[in-house]
Amino acid sequence: MDVTKQDSSLRKIISKDMTDIIIRLALVAFLVIASLKIFTPFLGLMLWALILAITLFPMHQKLASKLGRMMSAGLLGLFIGAVFLSLAYVIFMTWVDDGVTAMLAQENQSSTE
Repeated sequence: MDVTKQDSSLRKIISKDMTDIIIRLALVAFLVIASLKIFTPFLGLMLWALILAITLFPMHQKLASKLGRMMSAGLLGLFIGAVFLSLAYVIFMTWVDDGVTAMLAQENQSSTE
């Protein structure tokens, strides 16, 4: 009789623990799914932010060691990064404009013949 009583009390404890585990796993799964649904539109931006952070970190370390302060290095790095991105944008748009201009000129030339 004593073994049966211990067995039933052990089953209650295991059942209660399993219920807690299942509830916690369900909550974690819900939070993971909700987080993915919220952050899915921003995954591309987060990937580019990660790429830029990893790429620009050595420059930031060199600037911080030369300037001696993290804030100054961060601001200078931000300015340098903005200048490089602006230059890349201008070069790209010039290339696109030249291509479109050449394509339109070719189209006008073929239509006049």
